Amino acid sequence: MCKASDVIIVGLIFGLCFVIIHVDCEIFSAIEKLEQLFRSERIFIRELEKFAKTVDDDYIHRKLRAWKLEHNSINNTDIWRYITNPLNAFLMIKRSTTDIELIEKRFGKKSDEFLHNIRRLQPEALDLTGAVDGLLRLQFFYKLKTVDIANGIIDGVPTRSPLSIHDLFVIGEQALKVDETDYLALEYLSMVWKQLKQGLDVDNEINEENLILVLIHTYTRVSSNREALEMIKELKRKFPQTATMFSVTEKMLINELKKFNASSQNVLDPFANNFVHDGKYTDAKDRILNSQVCRGDEPKSTSKLYCRYASTNAFSQLARFKVEEANLEPYILLFIDVVSNDEIKFLKTASKQKQGPGTIRESSLLSSHRIAQVAWHYKYEHKFFRTLSRRIEDMTGLSQKTAEPLQTQNYGIGGHYSSHWDFYEKSEKPVKENGNRIATVLFYLSDVEKGGGTVFPFLNLRVLPRKGAAVFWHNLSPCGAYDFLTRHSACPVLLGSKWVANAWIREYDNEFRRPCFRDEMYDDKRREQMLYEQFY
Repeated sequence: MCKASDVIIVGLIFGLCFVIIHVDCEIFSAIEKLEQLFRSERIFIRELEKFAKTVDDDYIHRKLRAWKLEHNSINNTDIWRYITNPLNAFLMIKRSTTDIELIEKRFGKKSDEFLHNIRRLQPEALDLTGAVDGLLRLQFFYKLKTVDIANGIIDGVPTRSPLSIHDLFVIGEQALKVDETDYLALEYLSMVWKQLKQGLDVDNEINEENLILVLIHTYTRVSSNREALEMIKELKRKFPQTATMFSVTEKMLINELKKFNASSQNVLDPFANNFVHDGKYTDAKDRILNSQVCRGDEPKSTSKLYCRYASTNAFSQLARFKVEEANLEPYILLFIDVVSNDEIKFLKTASKQKQGPGTIRESSLLSSHRIAQVAWHYKYEHKFFRTLSRRIEDMTGLSQKTAEPLQTQNYGIGGHYSSHWDFYEKSEKPVKENGNRIATVLFYLSDVEKGGGTVFPFLNLRVLPRKGAAVFWHNLSPCGAYDFLTRHSACPVLLGSKWVANAWIREYDNEFRRPCFRDEMYDDKRREQMLYEQFY
């Protein structure tokens, strides 16, 4: 069900193996998959009821009551709202993986029949890591406080009951497997330690010795040497035999403290909103820049932008398109109400039958840069796709003869697409076949409750999803040079579900529809470097 495109073992520390995983799984990458899991949970509950009768154990009865209470509070009309809450989505995957592991550990062979009956419906372990990765991405992009997440609050709005101590531990533990989330891992694990000391682990699900070891590792990893030493002292007091392993580590940390006379943290702060501008691109800088635009930190002026009716040919003059200008240079338009509800319903149905994890352009590799399920649709498959192709030509005035197949996407937990350009490098194979991607049309097939905007960081432009609308822009100048200002990304979906469709238009057969002007020629590489110097 789930694959890891890149698993990097970073070390065996204190007897614990930690890895950084670039995650590419299925359940968390599309809301449609989560709906299937929600219905599978009903089978889990029925099987757990059977198991509870055979063991008559208080722990199992409490688990069963909690699971049934969660499901009984949701009627069939509210399922979609439930699963599009990222906290609920995470908890569904966690219940179906980690919680069942707890039952297996407690009851051993007694649970064999229960496990056999549900195993085929369970998500994979990496689906859990993917869900946590998405949750942490939302925290970073929208500056959500860990204490709010723990209390079921998203963007200031209470959305569910608070998370349990074990829920928080799983998030913290999984966060250590995701790149650049040490700070958040530490916040969750510290919260677990505090609650454990307050006696809130009523089901005895937290292994205290293991938690202390994980905290020592995490504090050391972020160079919080003083806090790491405090946890070693705690280990000595409660688990003296295990603590003997740390005599060398303790001396090293003490020497480090004497040397620097402070406990410094070397970690990516999720609430950092600035970076040192040195003209050099890094992924961390790009994430911060995109998150600023996703949140709308600096609203863009719209005083020179207009709405109008537009046409590109004789047919569209009879039924002109409603158009809103989103940006003037480069020119970016928003077409309103260009896809009907019935057409959207057809597109979604056709997509669900052939969706797969998103890849990056022509590569077959899965990528954590895009968390979505995608499907491709060819004009020969159905008359609707031929109709939509003609409509795109009417909208843009550009030939669809060499256009790529329509691509649909459904975004999952924290679903996003990292910043990128739609044009190809001129040496890439697709350019030699039908020319480069001269323009992009991005259709919105759903409204999104929170998040999910399309942002152009170099333009400080954010376009929010609007069902039935489409964004249009040129990726190349009339002379065929790259327009680097069109770099864009899909902001993570905070609440709700996001469906889009991409239409990429190629150069060939458009030579006379958008002729080249010699005076517009410029050095692509120099232009790219100038933008990096300006924004990074």
